[in-house]
Amino acid sequence: MFSKVIKNFRKLKLVKSKAMTLLALKIVTRNKKDSQINIIKNVSYGKSKLQKYDIIYPITSKQTLPIIFYVHGGSWCGGDKFGYTSFCCKLAKQNFICVNINYRLMPKVGLRVTMLDCVRAIKHFVENNTLINKDNQQIFANNKQVFMVGDSAGAQIVSLICAKLTYGKIDLDIKPLALGLYYGVYDFNNLSKDPSLILRNLDKYLKCSTKDSKKLYKDFSTTTYLT
Repeated sequence: MFSKVIKNFRKLKLVKSKAMTLLALKIVTRNKKDSQINIIKNVSYGKSKLQKYDIIYPITSKQTLPIIFYVHGGSWCGGDKFGYTSFCCKLAKQNFICVNINYRLMPKVGLRVTMLDCVRAIKHFVENNTLINKDNQQIFANNKQVFMVGDSAGAQIVSLICAKLTYGKIDLDIKPLALGLYYGVYDFNNLSKDPSLILRNLDKYLKCSTKDSKKLYKDFSTTTYLT
């Protein structure tokens, strides 16, 4: 009974972090229409309202463009793709197709699911959107020129996807050429000593809600799979 109370208390802390992150995004985000950019919003890759991505690409005469998969941050329990639309538009102006991904969040799903959702989104795009056709503009996505970018939890997720790809632990028909990683966590074994209060709370939640947190941390640490 006592352990259940502790778990629920830790879960409430995650929900609070999620709410604060979403509020902050809504306050600071100013996404304006850009005449140089096309956006296909909310492409579904699953049944959940969070299993969606946006396709952001330039109005250009070039027919084939490289891809950037962008994964947002928020400590795996918060954040949303709309907070990164403006940044993805800036990347798209450099002649990239940006796939801006949302994924299900903790505590409604487990930590592993956050990564698996992003894998599913990438796979959905690769299999279904080689040709983008909107307003009579045909753009081809070059699946041989793929880059991945993420911040915070997003940086961890894309780094882990790429690291597991090298081990054949993930089935994706892409081979990323480079990553853009912003302040991610790549080794989970020292979360209890992390300077971030949110991550220390996450550590306490995972340890009281997971049967084998050591196994989870090893599996979810990018450093485990580095070659």
